[in-house]
Amino acid sequence: MATNSKLLVATGLLACFFAFFLVRKLNSDGIDFQEKPLGLSDRSQREGLKVKSSAENSANSREQVVVREGEPRWRLDFLALGEEYSGERLIQAQLSFITETCVTLDASELISFLNMVYINSGDAVFNFAVSSISPHLFKDGVEKGLEILEESIESPFSKSLQKGALQYLTSLLSIRDVELLLGNGSPLFSEHQNLSSFISSRAAIVGLSTSDLESLGSLVNDEFLTQSDLGEILGRMGADSEFEGIGNELLNNSNQGLLPQVIGAWAEHYPEEAAHFIETQSFSELVRSKAVGYVIDSWFRSDPKKAASWVLESSTKPYYDSAARALSLNLVPTDPFGAIDWALSISNSKEKTDVLQSVMTIEKSNDELRTYLNSHLPEFVLPSVD
Repeated sequence: MATNSKLLVATGLLACFFAFFLVRKLNSDGIDFQEKPLGLSDRSQREGLKVKSSAENSANSREQVVVREGEPRWRLDFLALGEEYSGERLIQAQLSFITETCVTLDASELISFLNMVYINSGDAVFNFAVSSISPHLFKDGVEKGLEILEESIESPFSKSLQKGALQYLTSLLSIRDVELLLGNGSPLFSEHQNLSSFISSRAAIVGLSTSDLESLGSLVNDEFLTQSDLGEILGRMGADSEFEGIGNELLNNSNQGLLPQVIGAWAEHYPEEAAHFIETQSFSELVRSKAVGYVIDSWFRSDPKKAASWVLESSTKPYYDSAARALSLNLVPTDPFGAIDWALSISNSKEKTDVLQSVMTIEKSNDELRTYLNSHLPEFVLPSVD
């Protein structure tokens, strides 16, 4: 019995030794028994991307990757990182590889490179690649870089790439440049969100010049931007001396027509500062009157009581009639009797009549309001009721 046990043990040891020898022989002939996904992102696994695991974690493991004809070397090198590293070490290796490789690639190769990173990495690595690649897109000039962006417009990462590029372009393009690009049908800036984001960033980081403001006016007039966009952009500049400096530049500029609109948009965020600007700066009466109207329109939407208080405090100012007019017309939907009261306080008889007629045209079916107006202004000629 003991002899049989010893025989079984010896046979088992011999079988183990033979199996070990066979595996070593098969591996030496290039046969791998395992196949696993790269330790990268869910994107790579979803797309079925797999590589053979390395038998050794050696320094020259990249050389084990077979180069297929026409396949970029950088792709193979990037994929090989998954054989050498895992976890945080893999991420660090990928970041270093991206930094080094971006410098060496032609601008036209960068989109393919980014697509490869997008498929074979996680979000942190991909976002790093976008920020690294964006400046290099324009290494052959802004025009060429914009062409490359336009060609990638259908890619799944187009939005991310555009955002990175827009941040870089903030210091390269003026708003006048963007206006010209829009005139030529640029798809990058014709997307409303991109345009607003670019101008907001330029206002906050670089500041806006007089020519920038003039271009803003053109963009609003051409309906590329809305009044709300303009208010948001100028609001980012804050209630500071920079805006006042730009305002003064416009005052000395032949094109003052944009100034009331600019001040009104500024008032969307800083109504009291905009009102103070109107009070303290040297405007022509025409510009000041228009600016007051814009400010009251903006201020009334955010704080009607404060807007009314400011108008009341301005009763002795030369621009009071314009302020009362704006306040009256804003009150019509919610307080038509208050609208009549403010209209009656206007000193210029022609302007008073115009405002009262506007109020009563809106409220033409309100007999009670007609009676109220008639009791305060018997000589007023009411508009006819259709």
